[in-house]
Amino acid sequence: MKKNSLKIFALLACMFSLASCGGNSDSAKPSNKTNNTASVEPKPDTGSGKDTGGKTDTEVSDKNVSKIAVKTNPTKMSYKIGETFDPAGGVLTVTYKNKSTAELDMTDSRITYTTLNTTVTNANASIKITFGGKNATLRNIVVTKQTFDITFETNEGSEVSNLTVEDGSKGEKPADPTKSGYTFDGWYIDTQLTLAYDWNSSVTSAITLYAKWLTEGATTYNVTFNYNHYGAIPETRILKVESGKPVSKISVDPSRKGYDFGGWVTSTGADYDFTTNVTGDLTLTANWKRSTTEYVGAQTYKFEAEDIDFTEIIGAGLSGTTTEAGAIVTKPGFNASGDKFVSYMYKRGNTLKFEVISDVAKTVTLKASMSQEIENYSYNKDNYQIMANGKILDYGTITFSNVPARVGDTTDPEPFKEFTLGTVDLKVGNNEFTFMTNNSDGINGTTMAAHAPLLDYIALSGDDFVAEWDNVKGYPVKNY
Repeated sequence: MKKNSLKIFALLACMFSLASCGGNSDSAKPSNKTNNTASVEPKPDTGSGKDTGGKTDTEVSDKNVSKIAVKTNPTKMSYKIGETFDPAGGVLTVTYKNKSTAELDMTDSRITYTTLNTTVTNANASIKITFGGKNATLRNIVVTKQTFDITFETNEGSEVSNLTVEDGSKGEKPADPTKSGYTFDGWYIDTQLTLAYDWNSSVTSAITLYAKWLTEGATTYNVTFNYNHYGAIPETRILKVESGKPVSKISVDPSRKGYDFGGWVTSTGADYDFTTNVTGDLTLTANWKRSTTEYVGAQTYKFEAEDIDFTEIIGAGLSGTTTEAGAIVTKPGFNASGDKFVSYMYKRGNTLKFEVISDVAKTVTLKASMSQEIENYSYNKDNYQIMANGKILDYGTITFSNVPARVGDTTDPEPFKEFTLGTVDLKVGNNEFTFMTNNSDGINGTTMAAHAPLLDYIALSGDDFVAEWDNVKGYPVKNY
């Protein structure tokens, strides 16, 4: 009996000891505690084989990437010409070599993009996205022209709704507004109502137009403002003025290259007094004074060949043809101005025409920057005709003797050089210079039916004269 009592005592002591020490088996007793053990999210695959657990941004590795794909497009998927791509709102899915995945904001600095071309319209533009050495394509980006509003201030006349016009397009003239007791006299771009809006002009910015009103039944006279030089657009402006009221001076003084504006004068040459009441039709003429500081002394003016009008020009190449502005070539490293020049004039009759304004009649020197491709060749007035205001120039012989050999479809030119073509007589106003292929000496193994030099630019050099592109004829032409 004593022995059994000792065993029971020892067992109770042991149990008491375990309870007081906490033991190591929580499963043996109930607990009211909440399990606060933190779950550890796995990381992207960096070679360890762990899953990403959906981590984003800086926690997403760019190592061991298997592929990337666009999960969510950027918020902005429609662009106007001239705007820059914005990846905000876009999300990539990154897949790793261990099959784990992660999501990455497209704004992450480690992502690179090809440039979105917003120089032309495109209903389905795309760019390449690169991350971790892998590529994906973002498609269905839309590029459209900018739009601008034409707003109408009717000056107490009836309301006219705004027009929305695409960049470079023309606005459609609305129905004339009305105003009791007045006759509508057109839309003007200035609050002084002196610059009538030209509805044939292209819209390139937002515009506010102002309505001009004349008293109904009033006698009116025409006041003509003559800008008095070739190249002025428009050449004149005509304002209707009610009898017995003064005419407003044109709100913007005209400008002219190489000249200072000396005010508006009458037929007698006297300065006009704009406080005078108009009692009959009147012509006022711009008074120009030659600048004493600008374009004085020796001058040289360059005119780039890529800025001429290529309408209906069809040239020839190694195989096939090129049309119009396709004749413009961009090729760095050969001394062409702006790395651009004109080629493909390899057909008899192909003609390049430069139209230039001169402010005075003057004898000047004509030069041209030219080169040659494919094979050596010499030019003279018989096989390549250069004309100035209808006169054929005898420029001697121009020889190209160091033309790089053609390698397959690669045809590098000899470096461009400036050649003096002779003296020419400029006229006041428009002057024409033409460069015409005048031979049928084709090049074997190609569709080139003639020889012609590559043309970079022409230059006019002389003293005390002003020359510029003929804007009346539409030069320079926007070919690119």
